[in-house]
Amino acid sequence: MQLGGQAATWWRDIRQQPFDLQPQDWNAFADELKRMFMPVNRVKLARDKLATIRQRDNETVAAYTTNIRRLLLTIPSLSEDDKVDRYIRGLQPYLRKETYLSDPATFEQAAQIAAKHESLRLSINTSNTGHWPNINYNHPVPASSHGPGRMELGSVRSRR
Repeated sequence: MQLGGQAATWWRDIRQQPFDLQPQDWNAFADELKRMFMPVNRVKLARDKLATIRQRDNETVAAYTTNIRRLLLTIPSLSEDDKVDRYIRGLQPYLRKETYLSDPATFEQAAQIAAKHESLRLSINTSNTGHWPNINYNHPVPASSHGPGRMELGSVRSRR
């Protein structure tokens, strides 16, 4: 066992009890451990956190997804639609929009879509220039390089 602190003390105490009072298999052990150390209102606490969780400014989609996943494991009765809804609502605005528009059916699909859009945005931001091309429409472009150059109004004379 790799139990530490209070859990290790609890386990040593359990092992000193008569054999028939000790957990006899893994499931019985896990049930006893949960009864001893999980808060009675853990589902309510997880629902409260899920209602307010947001992806922080510098938090990656992977980190946000892990935080949501931990909460969802505590609330097994949550429907798939509710999981998707809560996940999308907490994303950064640009990710929320893209993920919502993709209409994911499952939490896993929503997480994959958000990760893909984050990756795409990061790859665009770290490209050669680091930003979209800045086009100066007031600067003449030579006809030989990109089509006709800028034409000044009044440079063409009408013939009568």
